[in-house]
Amino acid sequence: MDKIKKYLFVELANLKSERDENLRNIYRGKLNIESIDEAIKKIRMEQDSTGDVFKPSESKADDDREILSLCERKESIQRDIDVLEKRIVCIDKKMEQLAELQNDEASVNIDGYQMLSIRENERQRISRDIHDSVLQKMTALIHKTEFTQKVMDSDVSRAKLELEIVNKVMRECVDELRDIVYNLRPMALDDIGFKETLERYVNQCSSMTDMNITLNLDNLNDDNIDNIIQITVFRIIQELTGNSIKHSEGNNINITIYTDKDNLVIEHADDGNGYSDENSVVGDINTGFGLAIIKERVKLLNGDIQCEHTDGTKNVITIPINIMEA
Repeated sequence: MDKIKKYLFVELANLKSERDENLRNIYRGKLNIESIDEAIKKIRMEQDSTGDVFKPSESKADDDREILSLCERKESIQRDIDVLEKRIVCIDKKMEQLAELQNDEASVNIDGYQMLSIRENERQRISRDIHDSVLQKMTALIHKTEFTQKVMDSDVSRAKLELEIVNKVMRECVDELRDIVYNLRPMALDDIGFKETLERYVNQCSSMTDMNITLNLDNLNDDNIDNIIQITVFRIIQELTGNSIKHSEGNNINITIYTDKDNLVIEHADDGNGYSDENSVVGDINTGFGLAIIKERVKLLNGDIQCEHTDGTKNVITIPINIMEA
């Protein structure tokens, strides 16, 4: 029963996080609509102040096309807002159902359901990442290219400027897609190996923080470590290191990963103030791999996790290497 309540708590926290993110996106969308309305108002005011006599017909036509493009963009944003508002309604209903289940004392075996739920939560996260970043920018690109086609003959300089903007946004889309793909599975795991990927990640973190991060892999034999265990361990190191950097206010992070007979052992410690599990239910670094999810994944791998929050934070995780035989 304690496992069920714990799972429901995690699920409610995930839903709340998604709901809050949707509310923020709705707020940003409404701000964008306000900006578009101001831009349209400004163009129309300029049209009224100059008058048709003093303004070339080509320029007036460009303004009309720009207003049309802005109106289409506004309608697109409003459609996205409508989708998010409907999603919030669904989330509210699901949260109500889960809250009712929290009070249910019936004993239910939900191990399989936990696995499916974790998978679905990660799919939702990926969907939000694509929708909130790449999809929004790709939609804007459509309007930009359509507008460029319209002004290409009448205003070459404006068309060149618009193409430069399109090129910049496309590069941003490629970079964001790379980040999403990397979060699904770091390609370095396949290209350079498990140890080298961990070392590269720690070096990257070290270059972005004042904390001293040490990684000890001397007693790690990764020859027989399953791919699923490798990616799970990598996500665990990401999450724990990110939390230490953001919350511990310490000076040192020590990471030791080694094999002990048929087990893989992770020791992750910092000398900071510590942080509570409750404050880190959902991942802080957008890995979709918060501390509560780490614990569930470790259990699904028949592993064990021990957490200490005195004199800093120390996590010791043990995962059997021969998971299929465990």
